[in-house]
Amino acid sequence: MRSYHTTISDDSGTYGLYTCELGYTYSEPITLPQSQRQQLAVGAFERKIGESFRKFSGSRIQDWRIPPGVDAATKRAMQRVSSDVRDWASYWQTAAGQAADDRTGALSRHQTLVLAGAPGCGKTHLAIASLRRIAVGGGVSSWQAWTVADLLATIKARFDDQRLPDPVPACVSSRVLVLDDLGAHSRTPWAAEALLGIVDARYRNNPNGVMILTTNAGALGDASFWQSLLSERREAEPVVQRLASRLAEGALLVPFGSVRDGQFTPLRDERQHKGGAS
Repeated sequence: MRSYHTTISDDSGTYGLYTCELGYTYSEPITLPQSQRQQLAVGAFERKIGESFRKFSGSRIQDWRIPPGVDAATKRAMQRVSSDVRDWASYWQTAAGQAADDRTGALSRHQTLVLAGAPGCGKTHLAIASLRRIAVGGGVSSWQAWTVADLLATIKARFDDQRLPDPVPACVSSRVLVLDDLGAHSRTPWAAEALLGIVDARYRNNPNGVMILTTNAGALGDASFWQSLLSERREAEPVVQRLASRLAEGALLVPFGSVRDGQFTPLRDERQHKGGAS
């Protein structure tokens, strides 16, 4: 005889938790209907999402709407944003955590999604919606979502109280890491070093993980783009260069621009392209 307690899920599958007549507790793999697996995944996602993103916990990529009354050029540009994000999230819904040799297609090279644009254009909505698609649709429970300012504040708080939980190991090991509002934090040399520690450790120890970044950057660029988001202090330059290199490698940059009075203003593109185009 055995008694059933509950159902638990993780990246390796779904299990029933039981207690046998001798009092030992154990788990056994079980197969649930798709609808029940989906329900469990949604519940787990909404329980885990932090307070900073609570209002976005039910967001879906298709819920991001193009404002009415925009001109044709604006509509095409915004449709491209939605399409790029949807394609990236759909790809990593199945590929997150896979070894590089098992991945195919152009998006396999883009393990970082960067959403750049003016405040209020829906970057955080699409970032959390992409995370939700990977976590719920792909059955990935190993994920972290932070605003950059909150993450740095939490790391710094441990300097005074070591009893506080350390967010760094989970950020390093998670299959998906969301960092929201990069560049809105206090861009000190210490902050650049703290972010480099996380990103570099992911690069070395979690090569199959993916990241989603959002930023209010006003222009697209190469080194200057990343430097402006991290720190412009001269003493931080070596750290910033290493961090920028890690963030830029394999990044898919999706520029939102801004919409005002029905008119779309794209981000200035200051990147240097081969062949002399800019």
